[in-house]
Amino acid sequence: PSAHEMQETNLAFVLIAPTLAIVGLVFVWPVLYSLWLSLNRYNLTSSPNPTFAWFHNYALIFTDPFYRSDVLGATERTVLFTVISVPIELVLGLGFALLLSEELRGRNILRSVMIVPYAMLTISNGLVWSYILDPTYGVLNIVLQRWGLISNYQNWLGTPNGAMGWVIAADVWKTTPFMIIILLAAL
Repeated sequence: PSAHEMQETNLAFVLIAPTLAIVGLVFVWPVLYSLWLSLNRYNLTSSPNPTFAWFHNYALIFTDPFYRSDVLGATERTVLFTVISVPIELVLGLGFALLLSEELRGRNILRSVMIVPYAMLTISNGLVWSYILDPTYGVLNIVLQRWGLISNYQNWLGTPNGAMGWVIAADVWKTTPFMIIILLAAL
């Protein structure tokens, strides 16, 4: 390689170094730290200091029915969440992307409005949904009762299936705009 090519390669590494550092801090470090934590045993009632347990925690998943049921339950709920939410987000995202790719009056305003759930912080979305679904003063209960659709306030998150359904709904509301952006760019 020529001196000019070497300079360009060095410049490329210098320019990409901050991005690699951020990715390392945001992604690689937490993954490695989680792996380290999983290889330790913590007993907070007797000692806050961990003891290195090698793969004992992983062995518990296969040998102890209590841990196995926890891991299998969490895996089942994760798969269920993904299998339901991703297709809904994809279908809604494609539908809205097709709509927004057409020449419509107010298309730019509609695009801006569609982006709002995605632009909001995740914690803000969580708070909005908690106010909507609250069993004592939630907006959903108030609206449905005024419309005569329910007689008593409901605890929407009070059952595992109800909670899963509303978590999926909140995720679809938050993530569909991202699908719209990606699909709109592809169109």
